[in-house]
Amino acid sequence: MLEDYFNKTVEIQRQVKTDNGFGGITTTWTTHLTINCLIDLIAGTEQQIAKQFIDSATHVLMTKVGYNISSKNRINDDGNIYRILYVDEPFGKHAEILLEYVGVDNV
Repeated sequence: MLEDYFNKTVEIQRQVKTDNGFGGITTTWTTHLTINCLIDLIAGTEQQIAKQFIDSATHVLMTKVGYNISSKNRINDDGNIYRILYVDEPFGKHAEILLEYVGVDNV
């Protein structure tokens, strides 16, 4: 079963805006969910399929269905940050999320 391979734990993060105390707004990323998943590099034929949706996709994340995940979120994998490009739940069996690697979060 595919879920047997969901052995990586990552954070799904959302932006939160707060008052900075000086009349402005501070935006920070906070943990929305912690999930088990599989992240894989997109290569070869998979890359051609991914390009039909998003040209900049570099990775695909697979996990269980039913999580509240959208393209407004991001993935934090031990400081490696991925932008969420597209969320799909084919046949309702699992979620496939196209990602773009954006770098390392030094915070």
